[in-house]
Amino acid sequence: MNNIGHLITVNDISTGKKEFLFLYITGDEPEGAYKYVIQGIRNLRLPVEMRSMAEIQADPVTDFSRVEREHPDIIGRRIYKLPVSSFFDEGKSSFQRKLFLSGVRNVIEKKGAFFPTNRLTAVATGSDFFDREDIIKKIWNHIEGDQNVLLIGPRRYGKTSIMREIENGAIEHEFRPVLIDLESIFTPQEFVARIWVEVEWPDKTEQEKDEKAQEIEEKVVDRWFVQGEDLFNKILKKKDKVLFVLDECPYMLDSFLGKEKADGGEISSSHRENTDRFVKWFREQRDRTKGRCAFLLAGSINLKPYLKDNKLDKDSFSECKEVRVDFFDSKTVKTYIQSLLLGQEILLSDEVIQELVRLNTPGIPYFIQVVMNHVVFLYRGNPNFSVNDLMEMYHKKITGPEGRRFFDTFERHFKRYGSRKPGAFEMLKELSDADEKGLERQKIEKIYTASSGSVSKSEFDIILRYLQYDFYIEKIKGTEKYRFSSPILRDYWQKNQR
Repeated sequence: MNNIGHLITVNDISTGKKEFLFLYITGDEPEGAYKYVIQGIRNLRLPVEMRSMAEIQADPVTDFSRVEREHPDIIGRRIYKLPVSSFFDEGKSSFQRKLFLSGVRNVIEKKGAFFPTNRLTAVATGSDFFDREDIIKKIWNHIEGDQNVLLIGPRRYGKTSIMREIENGAIEHEFRPVLIDLESIFTPQEFVARIWVEVEWPDKTEQEKDEKAQEIEEKVVDRWFVQGEDLFNKILKKKDKVLFVLDECPYMLDSFLGKEKADGGEISSSHRENTDRFVKWFREQRDRTKGRCAFLLAGSINLKPYLKDNKLDKDSFSECKEVRVDFFDSKTVKTYIQSLLLGQEILLSDEVIQELVRLNTPGIPYFIQVVMNHVVFLYRGNPNFSVNDLMEMYHKKITGPEGRRFFDTFERHFKRYGSRKPGAFEMLKELSDADEKGLERQKIEKIYTASSGSVSKSEFDIILRYLQYDFYIEKIKGTEKYRFSSPILRDYWQKNQR
């Protein structure tokens, strides 16, 4: 590391928290890189919402060994030490504003570190929660407009992280949050009991809540709808507004329907009637508490085709505004990849970065994290690894047999297709061989029909919508063709699902 460069200070005026970067001159950076980057930082125009909160300084440093004497506020603090070219786009000969601004946002708005860390096996919060500001804003716009929200997207796409962000911001928006994972709820009685406990005794320990919920569940028995209505009546009399953040709603309904016991067979009429009664009752509670209660519901299964498929009231969630958790575009993928690398003071060649962006676009946070976890390991063994080394690792460690554990969630989710699984399996097998070009809808339908026997058009439409919603496949714009939406998932499927 060269001792000459600039000390960059990002100061959160409201808290006094500071983050530091030392951007040093290497002597072999592209022409103009140093000037463009330092001028870009000094002239950075922050978004309106951050202008009164942030202060950014760029101080010249002629000898880094003396920096603590000249800038005593850095003593005992972390300093990212990076070449100035880290924030220079050589292809465009310009300052990478989006990359730097992402770090400033982490410090000022998320009160975290300048760069995110890779939270592969955990819910991402604070500065590790990357991008998605537009989704957060959209959700709050709906909630503050007295509209309930249905957050849609498959597992591993960041729904839970988004919901935690909403929960964490609820007080600021004058709501008391109640967060519940519905996947572990198996009956309407249990739903009422869990809601009751979280509303009335939010400060109890988890064990105390479980015991209290068990006690309430035993009391409500078949009168759950009356007791549940009493609870919402109590909420209406309270002064504070309540935001219910409820994850995995369709999985809860699956339990109500007794699907595990049915094991792909016919659902009993009593289970269906009870579940239909619940979804109608739940809709009534949301309608009559409008303005006092808001609901953010999420699920890894698309509720609309799910309701139709399971012969449940199709209008029971129609008032919810859908917000879709979509892919990252290539620019966002690049910014995320570079941020994860620079946070560990790793700088890779433009050629390797471009290949990483290609592999990960369209971007799924979970897959990006898997790839980058392996890239860091590869770098530690060989800092000068090539694109060929990267691709060898990708095919062997990620999409090859050694990487099966990274795709367990997708395979478990696939099992939920029940009797449709063989036909869906054959569709995906053929689509994985078709590469980016995809296959015509008519051909896919023939594949499904041949594997499933004679099926109606509506039956095929349901499985097609499920596969699209689960982000296995996407429709190619302007055509009647479909293809795998994720290249990584496609490569894995092609190698392992035979």
